[in-house]
Amino acid sequence: MSIRGNWLLYKTKREPMKRGVAKSFQSPNRREDELAPAKFDGDLIVKEEPVETGRLVTVSTKTPTTAHLIFLHGGAFTVRGTESHRQLIELIVKQTNAKVTYFDFPLAPEHTAQETVAFTFDAYLKLIVENPADRFVLWGDSAGAGLALVLLAKLRDQQEVLPSTTLLISPWVDLQMANPELDGLAPHDPELPIDALRKSAQQYAGHLALTDPTVSPLYADLTNLGPIDIYYGDTELLVPDTKKLIDKMHQSAGTTVRSYELKNMMHDYVLWTKLPETKRTLAKLRSLLVD
Repeated sequence: MSIRGNWLLYKTKREPMKRGVAKSFQSPNRREDELAPAKFDGDLIVKEEPVETGRLVTVSTKTPTTAHLIFLHGGAFTVRGTESHRQLIELIVKQTNAKVTYFDFPLAPEHTAQETVAFTFDAYLKLIVENPADRFVLWGDSAGAGLALVLLAKLRDQQEVLPSTTLLISPWVDLQMANPELDGLAPHDPELPIDALRKSAQQYAGHLALTDPTVSPLYADLTNLGPIDIYYGDTELLVPDTKKLIDKMHQSAGTTVRSYELKNMMHDYVLWTKLPETKRTLAKLRSLLVD
């Protein structure tokens, strides 16, 4: 645990962060667009492509490699990508020279899991057809990490080409959130508001059961998903479900998982880009993107 990480944990425990997060989940802002092309660093090339209920935003340098990162963002399936997500994309593009495509998928409460998964699946196939020479890596944080697993399972079931590897940050994989351990951990999580998460989960599920694999990949068949790296903080209320996921993956043929539990780190800690822990995690991501 770094000094900067200790300071962040101390600060968030003493400020009303949970209330702000809960408000953003329950009353999501649809006016601000932090992933608008004009907001990116002017030295980068940004291509925006509408795709039915969402869009793809691809960011690159002027001389990109064939490495291509697909990014599925967090936000409880209700919140748009944030300034921190944009900063992460800029860092990765500049440090690796890879292309990064941000999937701006449809969100609850206007849309539900079936629409979000359909968009993500179709957008992935569109991207690989349009970039046949590229080597794809899949990356997701929080809700986006759970969606990444749903995408992998659907690609496998439809016998489509999977990305070469996947990296997940603080995955939200069981939207039922019925594990009794979660309520005991919730008061100690400085960031995640459990009641707001449960409400967002219901909105996202729509008419599907919260245990439907389309909603909660913890209940999916996790075989043959390829290599997956999982990073998460030990202060997260989602830790018990993350450990269940990792255990299930270890028992799933054709799926190789490496997991990293970071001491005193918060949920989705990579959104704080100056943390040493974030820099080390991004170093791993860079290693997956460098040819």
